[in-house]
This record gives sequence, structure tokens and C-alpha cells, in this order.
Amino acid sequence: MFKKANLRKSYAITGAVMAAAAASMLNAPDLLALTPPAVGAVDPGAELYQVIANVINSPIMTVVGVSAIMAGAAMAWMNKMLSAIPVVIGGAAIANADTLVAVMGATF
Repeated sequence: MFKKANLRKSYAITGAVMAAAAASMLNAPDLLALTPPAVGAVDPGAELYQVIANVINSPIMTVVGVSAIMAGAAMAWMNKMLSAIPVVIGGAAIANADTLVAVMGATF
């Protein structure tokens, strides 16, 4: 099915990607830190982020997350497990998005 040389090559590539990911995580605190712009400065990126953070922290997103969890439960009831699992996980992430934003330190 697979040749040993191809498996060794894929293991080497996987190891290199994992090492690069581990190395990039060493700088993660610097990458996640957001600093507000100076007073009076116009920063469209910060304004866009603020709008998105406000939408994520709204009660509407909690309702969307719970609805997604319910839809995933309905899919699981219909025995569509491969479709249900990502929907339930995504719904849980959306329902707890305000906590995730706060934990990541992405709020101003």
C-alpha cells in the first residue's frame, strides 16, 4: 500500500511542521498581545476588531451557539455522526466565544 520511503518522508515532513509549530508557540504571548491605538490615532484594524469583538460578546451569538448544538444533537439523532460532531463542537465554541476572547487576552 505505502512504500517505506514515502512513510519516512511523510514522518520527516510531519516532524518538521510540528517543530516549526512548537517554535512559533514560544513567541505566542507576543503575538496575542493587542495594544490599543494611541489617543486620536485612526486605526481601522482596531475599529474592525472592536466591532467583531462586540458581536462575538453579544447574546445573539450565545443563541446561535446553542442553536448549533441543538442542530448537532438532531443530526446525531438521525445517525449523521460525521456531520453532527463538528456542528456540536462549533456550537460550543460559539456559545463560549466571549470567554474565549477574554482568555486569549484579545480584549482592550
